[in-house]
Amino acid sequence: MRDNYRTSAMAGLARESGRAVDCLTGFDHNGGDTGTWPEPDLGLFGEAMPRSPRLPLHCFGAAGGYIQRAAAGANAPVDYVAATLLGAVSGLIGKSVEVRITQSWYEPLILWLAIIGPPSSGKTPAAKPIRKRLFAIQKQMIADHEAKVDGLIADLKASTTPGGDKRAAAELRQELERLEALRVQPPRCLVGDSTVEALADVEQRAGLGLLVERDELVGLIAALERYNSGSDRPFYLEAWNNGPFSLDRVKYGNKFIPKHGFSVLGGIQPERLRSLLSHNGDDDGFMARLLPFWPNPAKPTCIPEGTYQNDMDRALERIAGLSIPEGGLTLGLSPEAFEIFNNWYSNDNASRHGTPGKIGSAFGKLPGYVARIAGVLHVLDWAFDATVEYPSNETGAEHLGAALILVEDYIVPQIQRVHYGANKSDEEAVSAAILQHCHQKDLRSFNLRDARREWGILGARSKDATKLFDAAVGLLEKSGWVRISKGKTRAKHFDVNPALHRENMT
Repeated sequence: MRDNYRTSAMAGLARESGRAVDCLTGFDHNGGDTGTWPEPDLGLFGEAMPRSPRLPLHCFGAAGGYIQRAAAGANAPVDYVAATLLGAVSGLIGKSVEVRITQSWYEPLILWLAIIGPPSSGKTPAAKPIRKRLFAIQKQMIADHEAKVDGLIADLKASTTPGGDKRAAAELRQELERLEALRVQPPRCLVGDSTVEALADVEQRAGLGLLVERDELVGLIAALERYNSGSDRPFYLEAWNNGPFSLDRVKYGNKFIPKHGFSVLGGIQPERLRSLLSHNGDDDGFMARLLPFWPNPAKPTCIPEGTYQNDMDRALERIAGLSIPEGGLTLGLSPEAFEIFNNWYSNDNASRHGTPGKIGSAFGKLPGYVARIAGVLHVLDWAFDATVEYPSNETGAEHLGAALILVEDYIVPQIQRVHYGANKSDEEAVSAAILQHCHQKDLRSFNLRDARREWGILGARSKDATKLFDAAVGLLEKSGWVRISKGKTRAKHFDVNPALHRENMT
């Protein structure tokens, strides 16, 4: 005896959707078994996580060849080498060089860069040669400083007449003590793990720039929250602007820094980044300052052979040795470069104005970053071209255009990728990722353990990954998207609602 209600329901579904549905079995000849499936919650499907864009190497001019060669030699993505190189240039001169956009709008060459990827993705091998050169530059800076002070001490002693009066002897001792104290306070261009008070002290005697370099940015961000009830965050936030800053501490007193600015470079794992974006309290713009470099994994094809680093070494040495006026160097925009920038600012940039949430904050930093990146590319191009003695004081259309291509074709998609699912719960984000994978691969069933171990879903490497994925599939069950497979020997095997494979599911 037929179920009249089922016959009527399936016939109505067929009329409404125009699909061929068997009224007895509920089999949808375009999609599978729909007769016993509920209509799923379409809101859970969401949009697919954007794939990483390809880094436009041509934007890096003469340095592009080095970036590609160094990445191949380390079996690492070019993105990691490029980010580290940008950070190195910014760290060497970021405090003392700025780009003038208008009479009242200046941008320092300070960059904050986040190298994103899971463990063993090539972050460290890609950065190692550049870091090694920065340490060598800093070592030479310290040696030059000590030699200079030693010379001053020797000259002072040589000019002193034995048997002088007590007042002269006291003044001599005082000056020698000052010079001895100065000797152990050399300039720096690189700093790692440091308290805010120690960093402020280093910054006051930094050279042309300063790079705060951390293997794990999460440790830095956690420390800013943990100590002094989060009051250290303004110290970092203001450093992106390179303006005057006064650090007041009861224990350490007051430190006034006329140009408070430093660049930041560090690695971070995708799961931890998403956790920071989702749960890191109010938006104060800290995460928006980080330019994300998050490539697709690079599969090793052979044992890395390494490569020569001479051109990079020479380029960074040239930048570190730049003779910059005491008041700093200002790079103007050529008329053509300004026209290009103004056109972008009024169109592509304006189209993202008002985007809500933390992603909107990241978009809001892009105009300043276009100018900063243009300046860094300008200096980088000069440094790799040994035929030009000194960089031009005008940033032209070539480098401004390269910065815009890098921002629009790479940074903007990376920002969208980084913020994917940031407004969802962890369970919702994993649920959507499972559905997107099943849709893309046309899967009619799947095993949850395979999804966690092999699909590359954010959260799969977290400490509570098993619990998270169980909660996510539970949400999918409640939403009508999946159900436990019958007759399967493997545990946690699920059938997928055929509705996922309708033509209108994109």
